[in-house]
Amino acid sequence: MAYKEYKPCDELKIFIKCFWIMEKNYDDYHNAKGLEHLWPTGLIEILYIIGNNFKYLNKENEERLPNEMIIGAYNKRFTLKNKGKVKIIGIRCYNHGANILFNVNLNSILNKIEKF
Repeated sequence: MAYKEYKPCDELKIFIKCFWIMEKNYDDYHNAKGLEHLWPTGLIEILYIIGNNFKYLNKENEERLPNEMIIGAYNKRFTLKNKGKVKIIGIRCYNHGANILFNVNLNSILNKIEKF
């Protein structure tokens, strides 16, 4: 797995905490069964996925997620599943930043993962 964060320029740092890229081959993590746990941060994530779509595990159900998604501020852990090679390009936004820069209605995406 490779993960790298990039700080935003001075003009954007009041809106965006960081940009990031992660490359991972979920087939290399047999013990984890392709699971990815997203822990609450209170921030909004905008993600572009290159490779296989993630699946959101909601109790016994698996919901296929889009490759362009927004994850609203959340107060519970999300569990995702994937397989094979994946590259993720992300923008970790402060809540006001997502609202101002991307016209995101914060209440409508609270504790949700949606197509962006």
